[in-house]
Amino acid sequence: MNILRKAFKIFDGSSWNEYHLKTDSKQVIHTKADGTDTTVEEQLLALNSTLDNLKWTNWTNLGTSLGVLIKYRYNAYEVELLYSGTFEKKVIAGGSAGYVFPALPDGLNPRYNVDHSIYACAGNNAGAITLQCYPTGTPNTFKTITVEPEYVCGRFRYTRN
Repeated sequence: MNILRKAFKIFDGSSWNEYHLKTDSKQVIHTKADGTDTTVEEQLLALNSTLDNLKWTNWTNLGTSLGVLIKYRYNAYEVELLYSGTFEKKVIAGGSAGYVFPALPDGLNPRYNVDHSIYACAGNNAGAITLQCYPTGTPNTFKTITVEPEYVCGRFRYTRN
């Protein structure tokens, strides 16, 4: 049954005031795709509980290596890494794993091994700096490079394991 609700006006002696009838979300019923009836209130509660899973934690410091700080935050589905800082001038020996940060807490590793290129252009840095997360294997080893001082920053987001 459809109910037609219209605004109406009342003259208060000097002007016409407009009034609207109100409907509560508990009163509005609709049929879902599966044929069941539900109220708008029930649907809003379901959507709000889904949105709660998307709330991010506060940023947490993972550590600093080679002059670059890495922070992380996460929600029920994703992890985001934030890095910023000025590289120190260092030599990374060929065949090494480079500079290693502390491990992420359990459950926050990516499902698969990932490499994230860090945009850098000073000296040997160009195309040679990557952020790697390798939960299922051995990280790629680097060629010998001299990391030049340079400010870098960026974000990297991936799906949780």
